[in-house]
Amino acid sequence: MKTYQDIINELKNLSPYKEPRFNNVVNSKVPQLGNYMSDIKKIARNCRDFDTNLIPINLYFELNMIIMIIGFLQNKDLKNQIDFILKHGNLLDSWAICDSTYQYLNLKDFQKCLGFAKILKKNKNIFVQRYGYLFFFKHLKDENILDDIFNYFEVSNEYYIEMVQAWLLCEIYIKNSAKTAYFVANTKNISDKCKKFFIRKVKDSFRKPENYKEHLALITF
Repeated sequence: MKTYQDIINELKNLSPYKEPRFNNVVNSKVPQLGNYMSDIKKIARNCRDFDTNLIPINLYFELNMIIMIIGFLQNKDLKNQIDFILKHGNLLDSWAICDSTYQYLNLKDFQKCLGFAKILKKNKNIFVQRYGYLFFFKHLKDENILDDIFNYFEVSNEYYIEMVQAWLLCEIYIKNSAKTAYFVANTKNISDKCKKFFIRKVKDSFRKPENYKEHLALITF
């Protein structure tokens, strides 16, 4: 039977670095071993029955991510997964954990996603809040729920919330450009900085429509 030390040893053996480090992109206060995401996910899947309470927290960034993935794999119901997020908010100090683990959540039912996202939005931890916006990436093909998603937005001056808001809006824009451009141009529920991030993401996208300049011209500050 594996112990948490076996997990750490496997991470260290697979790491391209000899010593833990701090990555400015990940921007976590927890030291990182530098493992590839594919290796982290593979280890987590192989340890899916491991008791996460036996794994020390905030020892290594990759270990924190493994705890979250195992927790999501063990709890198939979204409510239980949300409870796991709220219980382990002290592990979430980087966008990278949220963005790399939300795919393991049971996000099939939009109304459930919306309801639980509203709960997460009230949390003081911005990375717990970030999960709420990530939920909607699974539902961008359904134009009938765009108004619900737009109504979820709320002004934030937190960089990592503004960035995920802009990212989400850009992805919606690719699928429904006119409606999204109108929302961004007229809403008071996102910050000007978020709008600037959105404009930059649209310009950088290879999937933007030909008339994107007309849409972006509608956005004023």
